[in-house]
Amino acid sequence: MILLCATALTEQVQALQRDKEILKTNLNKAEEEVKLLFEENRALDEANKRLLCLLEKEQKHRSERKHSASNSTKVKSTNQPTIKLTQVELLVETMNYPVLLKMSSCRKMMP
Repeated sequence: MILLCATALTEQVQALQRDKEILKTNLNKAEEEVKLLFEENRALDEANKRLLCLLEKEQKHRSERKHSASNSTKVKSTNQPTIKLTQVELLVETMNYPVLLKMSSCRKMMP
């Protein structure tokens, strides 16, 4: 009877040790995932800042062009293209962030 209890306890200890190792492995994987997500988030944050700056410049340029066209009678309106999605995509590609490129290609597929 004592031998059966000792055997059962030994099996429980071994099972707990296996569970402990599995938990350690899962924790290490989760920590690595957090690090990767942190880096991806930082890259996305930098890209957002650059894109916002680009948008502000474009809006300022449009506003200046609109004001100068309305103030001058000699100015002919020119159909200069504004920032296109392809230019934004080029900016993202030049930043060399694989995550952004994935997101860029995903947005193309979205309706």
